[in-house]
Amino acid sequence: MTYDYSFKLTMVGDSSVGKTSIIKQYIYDIFTDREPTIGIDFGAKMIKICDKNIKLFIWDTAGQEAFRSITRSYYNYSAGVILVFDVTNINSFNHVRNWLEEIRLYARDHIKIILVGNKIDKPNRQIDYNMANIFANNHGLQYIETSALLKQNIDELFRMIAVLIHNSIKTNEILPIGYNNGIGISNTMLNTDTYYCCY
Repeated sequence: MTYDYSFKLTMVGDSSVGKTSIIKQYIYDIFTDREPTIGIDFGAKMIKICDKNIKLFIWDTAGQEAFRSITRSYYNYSAGVILVFDVTNINSFNHVRNWLEEIRLYARDHIKIILVGNKIDKPNRQIDYNMANIFANNHGLQYIETSALLKQNIDELFRMIAVLIHNSIKTNEILPIGYNNGIGISNTMLNTDTYYCCY
Protein backbone atom coordinates (compact mmCIF):
# COMPACT_ATOMS: atom_id res chain seq x y z
CA MET A 1 0.00 0.00 0.00
CA THR A 2 1.30 3.46 -0.86
CA TYR A 3 1.45 6.12 1.80
CA ASP A 4 0.94 9.88 1.93
CA TYR A 5 3.35 10.46 4.81
CA SER A 6 5.97 8.48 6.66
CA PHE A 7 6.89 9.24 10.25
CA LYS A 8 10.07 7.98 11.87
CA LEU A 9 9.65 7.14 15.57
CA THR A 10 12.31 6.18 18.08
CA MET A 11 11.53 4.20 21.23
CA VAL A 12 13.77 4.78 24.24
CA GLY A 13 13.91 3.93 27.92
CA ASP A 14 15.81 1.71 30.29
CA SER A 15 16.59 -1.87 29.41
CA SER A 16 13.75 -4.37 30.04
CA VAL A 17 10.92 -1.83 30.33
CA GLY A 18 9.13 -3.54 27.43
CA LYS A 19 9.96 -1.43 24.37
CA THR A 20 10.39 -4.45 22.10
CA SER A 21 7.27 -6.11 23.50
CA ILE A 22 5.22 -3.01 22.71
CA ILE A 23 6.48 -2.91 19.12
CA LYS A 24 5.95 -6.64 18.51
CA GLN A 25 2.44 -6.47 19.91
CA TYR A 26 1.62 -3.44 17.77
CA ILE A 27 3.03 -4.74 14.49
CA TYR A 28 2.60 -8.52 14.74
CA ASP A 29 -0.11 -8.99 17.41
CA ILE A 30 2.20 -11.19 19.44
CA PHE A 31 3.66 -10.86 22.91
CA THR A 32 7.32 -11.55 23.36
CA ASP A 33 9.32 -11.20 26.55
CA ARG A 34 12.80 -11.74 25.24
CA GLU A 35 16.36 -10.75 26.03
CA PRO A 36 17.14 -6.99 25.83
CA THR A 37 17.66 -5.48 22.39
CA ILE A 38 21.27 -5.27 21.27
CA GLY A 39 21.92 -2.06 19.35
CA ILE A 40 18.94 -1.10 17.18
CA ASP A 41 15.92 -3.05 15.88
CA PHE A 42 13.26 -1.90 13.45
CA GLY A 43 9.60 -2.32 12.55
CA ALA A 44 7.00 -0.61 10.35
CA LYS A 45 3.22 -0.38 10.14
CA MET A 46 0.68 1.57 8.10
CA ILE A 47 -2.15 3.48 9.77
CA LYS A 48 -4.80 5.87 8.54
CA ILE A 49 -5.37 9.32 10.01
CA CYS A 50 -7.97 11.63 8.52
CA ASP A 51 -8.07 9.68 5.24
CA LYS A 52 -4.30 9.83 4.91
CA ASN A 53 -2.16 6.69 4.80
CA ILE A 54 0.75 7.12 7.17
CA LYS A 55 3.61 4.65 7.44
CA LEU A 56 5.25 4.51 10.84
CA PHE A 57 8.89 3.49 10.86
CA ILE A 58 9.63 2.49 14.46
CA TRP A 59 13.19 2.19 15.75
CA ASP A 60 13.64 0.05 18.85
CA THR A 61 16.76 1.11 20.75
CA ALA A 62 18.79 -0.65 23.40
CA GLY A 63 18.47 0.78 26.90
CA GLN A 64 21.93 -0.21 28.09
CA GLU A 65 24.44 2.59 28.65
CA ALA A 66 26.89 0.93 26.25
CA PHE A 67 24.54 1.68 23.34
CA ARG A 68 23.55 5.23 24.27
CA SER A 69 25.79 6.86 21.68
CA ILE A 70 23.99 4.85 18.98
CA THR A 71 20.60 5.83 20.37
CA ARG A 72 21.51 9.53 20.43
CA SER A 73 22.22 9.49 16.71
CA TYR A 74 18.58 8.57 16.01
CA TYR A 75 17.00 11.51 17.85
CA ASN A 76 17.96 14.13 15.30
CA TYR A 77 16.24 12.27 12.46
CA SER A 78 13.02 11.34 14.27
CA ALA A 79 9.63 13.00 14.12
CA GLY A 80 8.63 11.50 17.46
CA VAL A 81 10.08 9.76 20.49
CA ILE A 82 8.24 7.25 22.68
CA LEU A 83 9.81 7.26 26.15
CA VAL A 84 8.96 4.09 28.09
CA PHE A 85 9.33 3.17 31.74
CA ASP A 86 8.14 0.15 33.75
CA VAL A 87 5.47 1.02 36.34
CA THR A 88 6.77 -1.82 38.52
CA ASN A 89 10.36 -0.50 38.49
CA ILE A 90 10.84 2.85 40.22
CA ASN A 91 14.40 3.16 38.93
CA SER A 92 13.20 3.13 35.34
CA PHE A 93 10.85 6.02 36.20
CA ASN A 94 13.57 7.93 38.02
CA HIS A 95 15.71 7.67 34.89
CA VAL A 96 12.99 9.22 32.70
CA ARG A 97 14.27 12.70 33.56
CA ASN A 98 17.73 11.79 32.25
CA TRP A 99 16.27 10.32 29.07
CA LEU A 100 14.19 13.45 28.54
CA GLU A 101 17.17 15.74 29.00
CA GLU A 102 19.11 13.67 26.48
CA ILE A 103 16.28 13.74 23.93
CA ARG A 104 15.95 17.51 24.16
CA LEU A 105 19.70 17.93 23.88
CA TYR A 106 20.12 15.83 20.72
CA ALA A 107 16.72 16.00 19.00
CA ARG A 108 15.40 18.72 16.69
CA ASP A 109 13.06 21.41 17.91
CA HIS A 110 9.35 20.53 17.94
CA ILE A 111 9.96 16.78 18.18
CA LYS A 112 6.92 15.07 19.67
CA ILE A 113 7.49 13.03 22.84
CA ILE A 114 5.07 10.71 24.60
CA LEU A 115 5.71 9.21 28.03
CA VAL A 116 4.57 5.61 28.44
CA GLY A 117 4.13 3.62 31.64
CA ASN A 118 4.24 -0.03 30.61
CA LYS A 119 3.46 -3.33 32.40
CA ILE A 120 0.26 -2.15 34.08
CA ASP A 121 -0.92 -5.79 34.06
CA LYS A 122 1.55 -6.60 36.85
CA PRO A 123 0.42 -6.44 40.50
CA ASN A 124 3.59 -5.03 42.11
CA ARG A 125 3.14 -1.49 40.84
CA GLN A 126 5.52 1.16 42.22
CA ILE A 127 4.53 4.25 40.18
CA ASP A 128 0.87 5.27 40.23
CA TYR A 129 -0.90 7.01 37.39
CA ASN A 130 -1.15 10.41 39.07
CA MET A 131 2.56 10.56 39.86
CA ALA A 132 3.55 9.83 36.27
CA ASN A 133 0.86 12.07 34.80
CA ILE A 134 1.92 15.03 36.93
CA PHE A 135 5.53 14.53 35.81
CA ALA A 136 4.38 14.43 32.18
CA ASN A 137 2.27 17.59 32.54
CA ASN A 138 5.14 19.43 34.21
CA HIS A 139 7.38 18.60 31.25
CA GLY A 140 4.88 19.28 28.48
CA LEU A 141 4.32 15.62 27.61
CA GLN A 142 1.28 13.47 27.02
CA TYR A 143 1.12 10.33 29.18
CA ILE A 144 -0.42 6.94 28.46
CA GLU A 145 -0.25 3.59 30.26
CA THR A 146 0.07 0.29 28.43
CA SER A 147 0.26 -3.45 28.82
CA ALA A 148 2.13 -5.17 26.02
CA LEU A 149 0.99 -8.52 27.42
CA LEU A 150 -2.72 -7.63 27.20
CA LYS A 151 -2.32 -5.25 24.23
CA GLN A 152 -3.92 -2.55 26.34
CA ASN A 153 -3.58 0.94 24.82
CA ILE A 154 -0.92 -0.23 22.37
CA ASP A 155 -2.77 0.89 19.23
CA GLU A 156 -3.84 4.07 21.03
CA LEU A 157 -0.23 4.90 21.88
CA PHE A 158 0.97 4.88 18.29
CA ARG A 159 -2.11 6.65 17.03
CA MET A 160 -1.61 9.34 19.68
CA ILE A 161 1.92 10.17 18.58
CA ALA A 162 1.02 9.99 14.89
CA VAL A 163 -1.81 12.48 15.45
CA LEU A 164 0.56 14.82 17.34
CA ILE A 165 2.99 14.79 14.42
CA HIS A 166 0.22 15.16 11.85
CA ASN A 167 -1.25 18.12 13.75
CA SER A 168 2.16 19.79 13.81
CA ILE A 169 2.25 19.57 10.02
CA LYS A 170 -1.27 20.97 9.83
CA THR A 171 -0.31 24.02 11.92
CA ASN A 172 3.02 24.46 10.09
CA GLU A 173 4.93 23.84 13.31
CA ILE A 174 6.86 21.22 11.36
CA LEU A 175 7.43 21.59 7.64
CA PRO A 176 7.25 18.21 5.89
CA ILE A 177 9.37 19.25 2.91
CA GLY A 178 13.05 20.00 2.63
CA TYR A 179 14.06 19.04 6.15
CA ASN A 180 15.49 15.78 7.42
CA ASN A 181 13.11 15.75 10.39
CA GLY A 182 11.80 12.20 10.29
CA ILE A 183 8.85 13.02 8.06
CA GLY A 184 8.53 11.73 4.51
CA ILE A 185 5.96 12.86 1.98
CA SER A 186 4.78 11.09 -1.17
CA ASN A 187 5.18 12.51 -4.66
CA THR A 188 1.39 12.61 -4.93
CA MET A 189 1.19 14.86 -1.88
CA LEU A 190 4.00 17.04 -3.21
CA ASN A 191 1.87 17.82 -6.25
CA THR A 192 -1.03 19.16 -4.18
CA ASP A 193 -1.42 22.52 -2.49
CA THR A 194 -2.44 21.01 0.84
CA TYR A 195 -0.25 18.62 2.80
CA TYR A 196 -2.75 17.87 5.53
CA CYS A 197 -6.44 17.49 6.19
CA CYS A 198 -8.69 18.81 8.90
CA TYR A 199 -9.79 16.85 11.99
